[in-house]
Amino acid sequence: MGKQLSQTEVKEFIDGAEKDGNISPDSRDLIMDNLNDNIIEAASGLACDDIVSSEVTLVTVAIDCSGSIAGRDLVDTIIMGQNEMLDALTGSKKKDSILMSQWLFSNQSDVLNSYIPLEKCEKLDKSNYMSDGMTDLYGVTFDAISANIAYAQQLMDEGTPVQSIVVIITDGEDTVERLKTDKIRTLAQDVLKSERFVLAYIGAGDDLDHEVISKEIGFPAFLKVGSTQSEIRRLFKTVSQSVIKQSQGQVDGSSSNSFFDV
Repeated sequence: MGKQLSQTEVKEFIDGAEKDGNISPDSRDLIMDNLNDNIIEAASGLACDDIVSSEVTLVTVAIDCSGSIAGRDLVDTIIMGQNEMLDALTGSKKKDSILMSQWLFSNQSDVLNSYIPLEKCEKLDKSNYMSDGMTDLYGVTFDAISANIAYAQQLMDEGTPVQSIVVIITDGEDTVERLKTDKIRTLAQDVLKSERFVLAYIGAGDDLDHEVISKEIGFPAFLKVGSTQSEIRRLFKTVSQSVIKQSQGQVDGSSSNSFFDV
């Protein structure tokens, strides 16, 4: 892992992303106004000199750990599914070109690990995955994309080609209201225009219209699953298969729409 970035360094990378046309001035201002310690932590990924691949796929996975997860009796299943996802990715031929950051969210967003090699990523267990509290869905989405922009800019400044995949996994709607959907959508639309990002949303359960939420925050790739244990494990398998497929190609204007076609 690289050194912990300072707030000033992260701001410089965000400025660089705007100057290079990867984000708009509006998105730049949104990130600056909402920059927090979690974004800085997640953007402090593997040092450029330690990257062994000539091109990189950045994968960001944010997993809901709000109280409804325990209510559906899915804690053990999510732990198992996330472990299996990491095992599948680590066993892929493109593993050296993938760096992953993982987030958990309930009352707030928390960084499980920044952008590091797959074999060093944290596996969930009962000590680090506990279901409780509300759902900071919009907050974690904004934070995760912002951190991805900052770290990707750091790599591109050093001449490393980068494509990015952001996956949000939730069984609920936002109940914290830290940020409004229009801010998330502005940022999402910007990064999609760069044709370097895939934005994917997975909604579990039948009690919400998850597709509406996905559209409201500007995530084109959408997958609806049930909330049974077998379906939750299957969704993590789908994520690993989709990431491996995308890591073998290049992001373009249609990548988000076809991300889950595996």
